[in-house]
Amino acid sequence: MNGKPLWMDLTRDDARDQFEQHLVKSYPLLFPILSLPKEQLGNGWMPISGFGIECGPGWWPILDEACQQIEAINRKIAETNPDSVIIAHQIKEKFGGLRFYTNFCNDEVDAIIRLAEEQCSKTCESCGALGKLYTTGYWLSTDCEKCKRDGAIDYETFVNQPEEPEKS
Repeated sequence: MNGKPLWMDLTRDDARDQFEQHLVKSYPLLFPILSLPKEQLGNGWMPISGFGIECGPGWWPILDEACQQIEAINRKIAETNPDSVIIAHQIKEKFGGLRFYTNFCNDEVDAIIRLAEEQCSKTCESCGALGKLYTTGYWLSTDCEKCKRDGAIDYETFVNQPEEPEKS
């Protein structure tokens, strides 16, 4: 192995499956439902609110770091109150940013999630390079110059464009 996790060298769908399996194995308190065998979950098996991890591989190293930190907090919580561990409910991209939802949060976990969200807001969701928010007018995404969608423009430029006068 070249020092990178296996999930970084696979096709996107296979990589997503590998990344989700990595999360389950590495952070079982944060992803408890994912620890069940697929057979026990039925034919519709898809972790995290039924849709899996809904963001691109460029953000996965940031998510992995955040999950590692939250799992460490969960281990401390589990020592005294195992029913109060923090569980990931949904992890996705929305409006070009990371959204990481849990059953509840304390200040320490909230800070970890906010940092991950901020890091993702500056990281290309596709490749992990330095990125910024782009829009096609209808869709927002955080991309690098190389990965941005055809016709996408910098979001700041888009919102600061003067409005065109109405045609009568």
